[in-house]
Order: sequence, then structure tokens, then C-alpha cells
Amino acid sequence: MKSILYGAGEEAPSELSIGAWADKTWNQEYEATTDGIVLGRIRYVSSGNPAVTFDFRTDASSPPTTSKGQAGVSAWQSGVSVCFAWPVRKGHNWKIVATGVVTAFVRWMPLS
Repeated sequence: MKSILYGAGEEAPSELSIGAWADKTWNQEYEATTDGIVLGRIRYVSSGNPAVTFDFRTDASSPPTTSKGQAGVSAWQSGVSVCFAWPVRKGHNWKIVATGVVTAFVRWMPLS
């Protein structure tokens, strides 16, 4: 099975199932006990505030230091939403480092 979580020479499971989704938050570290996907949305709603950015970090370190993706909304984009989906490997830690005034939701979708 081809997988975005596994590289050349690594064997992915032949079947994947989705576990129960869990609410998470930004600026907090989590450990992935299964492969999974971090899903969510950020929205800029207040004029006069700085831009909102999410820097997604995941690796085996604690805290994770490897930036794997970014999402953001500029101050002039009031009312605009940005959605994201970032994969995480089992055994890795992950964290979303947020800046700005954040209106958002983050969900963990475990895969097994």
C-alpha cells in the first residue's frame, strides 16, 4: 500500500482504519501513539491584530523541532479561513506553534 507516512523501502500496513477523533490545541506538545493526521482550520476575525500563523513541527524529539508545514492568514484577510491536514508518524511528537490572535480548531485523527 502506498502511503504518505512511509518512504522507500518502508512497509505500510495493508489496511488502515480511522479511530475516534480528538480535540487538540495549539502551543502544546503531543505524542502520536499511532500514525495519524492533524486536521484543522484557522480563521482571522479581528482587524488590527497581527497575522495568524501556525508552524507545524513533528519529529522524535521532545519538543519537536522539525517544521513540516505552515498555514496562515494575513491581517487584511479578515473573515478568511485556512484548512490544513498534516501527517504524523507513530512514536513522533507533534506541536503547532501559533502566533497572533487565533480562532481555530485542531483535531487528531488516529490511523490504525
